[in-house]
Amino acid sequence: MSLTQGKWGAELKKLGTLRQGWNGYDAPAPAKVAIEMARQYLQIVKCWDFNPKRVEPSVMGGVGITHRQGSRKVYIEFYNDGTGHSLFSDSSGRMQTMSVTPGAGDFRRFVVKAKNYLSDRDFMR
Repeated sequence: MSLTQGKWGAELKKLGTLRQGWNGYDAPAPAKVAIEMARQYLQIVKCWDFNPKRVEPSVMGGVGITHRQGSRKVYIEFYNDGTGHSLFSDSSGRMQTMSVTPGAGDFRRFVVKAKNYLSDRDFMR
């Protein structure tokens, strides 16, 4: 099954129908560029068997994707301006952020870091 036919493809399609203020306030709707970057990222993580727990609109304008394992979380946002950023966090309150450059090679490098972090092979130590 391709991404466009699966659960996350359906979610991305719904995100494309949102309008300004979708959250009841003034949140920007996800732009096509943010949705496309999220689609490309989800294709990569599918190949790596690194399925997210959640795909949702971002109140900052874009698409947010959450990976979680135990008390650790990796959250990545693809913004409407074509950039990406991530947050690595755990229950101790430690956090690390990093930019995420769109593109298959950079997405693959990010996935390795994220999987290592969630598996407690922590780059933040």
